[in-house]
This record gives sequence, C-alpha cells and structure tokens, in this order.
Amino acid sequence: MQKQDYLERLIAQFAEAIGRALGIAKSGQTSEAQAELDALWTRSLGLRRSDVDRLDLSTLRALLGGKHKAAAMLLDAEADVRESAGDAATASRIRALAGALKV
Repeated sequence: MQKQDYLERLIAQFAEAIGRALGIAKSGQTSEAQAELDALWTRSLGLRRSDVDRLDLSTLRALLGGKHKAAAMLLDAEADVRESAGDAATASRIRALAGALKV
C-alpha cells in the first residue's frame, strides 16, 4: 500500500510540473516553460532533454525502459510549448517522436 501511495504521489507531482510548464507557456514565457520541462527530464527520467535528439528511437527506448510513456508526455507538453512559441515545424517533429514512444 505504501508503494502505491508513493507512486501515486510521484505521478501527481509529474503531472503538476507539466501543468505548471504549460501555464507558464500560456502566459507567453515559452523559454521559461521549456526550461521547466528540460529540468523535469533530468529529475524524472535521468536524461538531459538535449541528449534525446541525438539518440535513435531504439536507443532512447532502451535508456528509458519503463519510463517511455512519461517521456512521451513530456514531449507532447514540449510540442504544445513550441506551438505557443509559433514553431509548428518543431512541434510536429516532437509530436512524431512522442507518438513513436507511445507504441
């Protein structure tokens, strides 16, 4: 029971952090929102966001292990931030990667 409570708290904190970043982006501070998401990559997934673009999908999946769905959530949030910043092309590329991780 304690383990489940702990996991539920972690999931809630993760979702709250993503929500905060999206709120920051909606207020027009997209670079600050991106910095929040980048920090969440490191804290929650043990990877720097900048390293993700250097990895092929199979290597990324191997490094993420069971955390691939959380990574997809972060990528979707980043795509929202990029769209808020007017960068639709990058947002589309990031969404495609998120979709590949969800499978």
